[in-house]
Amino acid sequence: MKRTLPILVVLLIAAQTSTASAGGLYLTDRGTRPMGRGGAFVAGADDPSALWYNPAGLAYSGNQLMVDATYNFLSADFTRIDGGGNVLPTVSASTAPLPIPGIMYTNQFGLRDWTFGLGVWAPNALLLNWPQSIDVNGTPGPAPQRYSLLSMDGSLLSHIGIGAAWRANSRFSIGATFQMIVGSFQARTTLSACDRALCTQPENPEYDSVAEVRLSGIAQPTASFGAIYDLDIVRFGASFILGYPLSGEGEIRTRLPSASPFDSASVDGNRGSVHLDFPMILRLGAEFRPIRDLRVELALVYEGWSTQDALTITPHDVYLRNVQVVGDYQVGPISIPRNMKDVFSVRLGGEYHTGMLGLRAGVSYENGAFDDAHLTPLTLDSDKFIASLGASVEVAPGVFIDAVVFHTFMRNRQVRDSAVPQSNPIRPPPSDPVYVGNGDYTMEATTVGLGLRWQFARPIARTTPDPDARASGQVNTGT
Repeated sequence: MKRTLPILVVLLIAAQTSTASAGGLYLTDRGTRPMGRGGAFVAGADDPSALWYNPAGLAYSGNQLMVDATYNFLSADFTRIDGGGNVLPTVSASTAPLPIPGIMYTNQFGLRDWTFGLGVWAPNALLLNWPQSIDVNGTPGPAPQRYSLLSMDGSLLSHIGIGAAWRANSRFSIGATFQMIVGSFQARTTLSACDRALCTQPENPEYDSVAEVRLSGIAQPTASFGAIYDLDIVRFGASFILGYPLSGEGEIRTRLPSASPFDSASVDGNRGSVHLDFPMILRLGAEFRPIRDLRVELALVYEGWSTQDALTITPHDVYLRNVQVVGDYQVGPISIPRNMKDVFSVRLGGEYHTGMLGLRAGVSYENGAFDDAHLTPLTLDSDKFIASLGASVEVAPGVFIDAVVFHTFMRNRQVRDSAVPQSNPIRPPPSDPVYVGNGDYTMEATTVGLGLRWQFARPIARTTPDPDARASGQVNTGT
């Protein structure tokens, strides 16, 4: 790729790809055992997954190691309607063949009232890949969704967390987790440099510019806090994750359009920074234990995605040279509207243990983060209904194998009022923009997961437990 860019390509490619780091990137919550309960794991958090769901639950984990991973099988199609009202061929998305891993460990270090945890985990992200081109009657042609996204290959985002919980008495515990979000983001997309003067067809592939951006060195701290109040037959839980800004340094590479007006255009500088606000997350849950081996939780989760109303991009000493008519000038900061919506989810799930076998099931509903006007193949998202089944087997004393399968039903969308314009680096922008989100969307996913939990020691009890009480009920959790 040449290190030359059409006007504002630095800004537009960064804007296009960085938006995928938000609501449309995450399919569901994470974890093999929690998702076996439909994600209802706030009041009942009692293994190392509490680092993410509710750090107060670390107080019920004891000395325990957990390793798990899930894998998404996504089915997503997009049938675009272009600016002229033409229905274009349907294209299908795939995801990068990567599992969603987690490894977490908790230990009391012989202390009665304190439990500490450490872990590394990844969010349940969709790293989308769309076709680079399509075959039309035996002839390769441009992909209809190319102005939204081509590929996210090369992206990686992880959470590193360290936490602690204090059990004030047999009823009440509090906890906190400090997290560092680290990683990089990489994506490819297509810009159009059609100026509507020399070029009169805004989707003319000769004016397409394929661009790639990489945001590296992402390192952003955040923290979560939680509490659990245990009344034996019912346990109440709440947790809160602080919102945070996610910023990164971007390197941009592009291939100029093949059209002749871009033969002499060039740019000095190829870096810029991106700033995007991520939301606070509030979780509330009540777990009921009507009998010793049965646990059922109802949880409510709120994610404040409306905080992400815009994306800010700041070029670093980027100058455009030899621009036709304009000449040379410095590229300044820009703000890209996002207009996301807050997300609410209702989750119901539980587990039942008999002998060495544990069974889990759950359902949940969550609204989408984007309205029709701002939905594109880059930010696949919609109202979701999730149904899950899970199981665990104690294969040796204190050693459990967990498994889960769940399906995410997503409401199909028919968009006819898209407000997302084709990315065009020409200034001033065209007065009659082409909108790239119109069309029909179908989406669903099946996820499978497998995990191992090894409990070296149960929590040090504050009171003398009933010797017949099961770990899953009154004393501890490891099951």
